[in-house]
Amino acid sequence: MMKKFFNINYLIFLFLMGIFVAGNNLLAIESNKESQNFDIFGQLSETQKKEVIVMAFERRMQKALNIYYKLDLTVGTSKNIQGIPDDKINFFSKRNYERWQLGKSYKVKMEMFKGMDPQPLEWVTDAYDAKKGENHGLFYSNSIKDKNFGIIDTQQDGITSNDIFLYWLQDSFFPDCYMEKESFLFVYLLKHKKDWEFFSLDQENQIGLKVKCLPDDLYAFHSGNGFYKLNLDFTKDFLPVLSEMRWDALDENNNRHWRYEKYEVEKSLKINDIWMPTQLTMTLQTTAAPELFSISKVNIHEIRYDQVTPQDVVLIFPEDTAVVDAINGISYKTDANGEPIESTIEPLYGLDPSHVKLPEPPKQKINIVFLVIGILMIVTALYILIKTHRK
Repeated sequence: MMKKFFNINYLIFLFLMGIFVAGNNLLAIESNKESQNFDIFGQLSETQKKEVIVMAFERRMQKALNIYYKLDLTVGTSKNIQGIPDDKINFFSKRNYERWQLGKSYKVKMEMFKGMDPQPLEWVTDAYDAKKGENHGLFYSNSIKDKNFGIIDTQQDGITSNDIFLYWLQDSFFPDCYMEKESFLFVYLLKHKKDWEFFSLDQENQIGLKVKCLPDDLYAFHSGNGFYKLNLDFTKDFLPVLSEMRWDALDENNNRHWRYEKYEVEKSLKINDIWMPTQLTMTLQTTAAPELFSISKVNIHEIRYDQVTPQDVVLIFPEDTAVVDAINGISYKTDANGEPIESTIEPLYGLDPSHVKLPEPPKQKINIVFLVIGILMIVTALYILIKTHRK
């Protein structure tokens, strides 16, 4: 039914555009095309609008199941001037991220800087195998003599999840311990799609979307209220170019807590038919420091879809890495292939060595040629022995 509706309106649109061509410049027509389509979208019912936007959001999340990107993140603070951030931002921290995502498995490389120094001081690589339920982590620092440290565990490491660009992707990318993962944009919107409300905006080709944001969905508060408000750009497949979230709540002791969060997209790019932010700013204010705003600036340098392979999300420890294997209860140093050096394997402190499960040695492969020669030699020896015995 909806498809038929779109076809009829599109034919009307083409007819009107043909008449318009006779007396106007073609460039003017093209610039007006999106507005005409937006007017057609505006004629849909609330239910039909929701269906169209839900499909756009779900397609965006599905596409993100195979994605690679690189970005830099800088964080600072700004003074609260009558509810508005001061123009002067005191940047005090920065990190660079490189991420390969394949389903729920991923590998992340993160560079950490001391303040705003131009050269990184520490490096973290984190890789999670969703099928095995194993997380491999590698830490390297310029300030430590024995520089490479590795860990193998069933628990995911939350340190690399501070990449706020994940806000635009999937909740399944976050460790189970990550308490705010449901608050991330598309996950929350799709979960509460029945509660969507639309409102008009002055901006051309944009539609407003509002949904309740209840703090008890995100934290352990017994009462409260809040909302999400978004500006969706119709010309960019409903990309949220502005997102504001605010909630206010009481805890068990009736202490008031509140949070304000704003995302603003300054630049965006169409990549494989998906519009994605390439530059955005996050503004955050909470009860903890009401006199300040936290300002995060994100610049995405590269995005690729559908090119991540299983090998891309595997972490092989460099040679001479000190590894703690919490799954098998051992520690060891690695060889040139990232494998344990047998002479260095030790049980973790406090564990009973008799319960330690050591890595199984590689199975010896028997060369079939040598096996056949050996059998022939045995048969020949037996033949000579029998013949000699008869004589």
